[in-house]
Amino acid sequence: MKTIHLLFCTLAITLASCDNNDDASSCESSLPPSTTTGANTFGACINGKLLIPRSGGGSFGTTPDALSRLGGYPLTTDYYELEVRDLKSSRTSRLLLHMDNVHGNGVTNYVINESNGQSNIDGLDHTYIHCRIFDDKSGQYQNYRSFENSGILTIIRYDYELGIFSGNFNVWVKNSANQNDSIQITNARFDINGYTLPNISFP
Repeated sequence: MKTIHLLFCTLAITLASCDNNDDASSCESSLPPSTTTGANTFGACINGKLLIPRSGGGSFGTTPDALSRLGGYPLTTDYYELEVRDLKSSRTSRLLLHMDNVHGNGVTNYVINESNGQSNIDGLDHTYIHCRIFDDKSGQYQNYRSFENSGILTIIRYDYELGIFSGNFNVWVKNSANQNDSIQITNARFDINGYTLPNISFP
């Protein structure tokens, strides 16, 4: 009986692992390629689910951009922010990546630290991430934030004159309402041309 029980447990663990791997593989296969040409792409797997920018309808007569790049303050090169929105799905998602002093440090690794859930001048003076996603377990939207030394952002190309910056990151984020709830953002990549991005629509 012990042998049968052990075999059953092993089989159950194997099947569960296969399901998780299948979810991860499905997301990874749907990501845009990792490029450095200013292709205006973004993709990430958030807890195994795909997030890419998708244009859609806004509210109150406005339509927010599916993917936008914002400059810093007081100098536009003090920091950059990428804001990604899935505006087409019935359960929309949003992610903000704040990148501190890329203009000064260029192509290198950046430690992802704590987010206070704010952005721009109301955010913190370092690199951070926060996102809002639909949580299937609770049936509600949840807000997740990066924390101290929670991941690495790698800038692999930065060309100020051409307006191109490209990179990738992997990071853990914690639920703002429940610090015991952590999820992972993996295989995230972006390739941005700040000059042409405002003219792009994301199907």
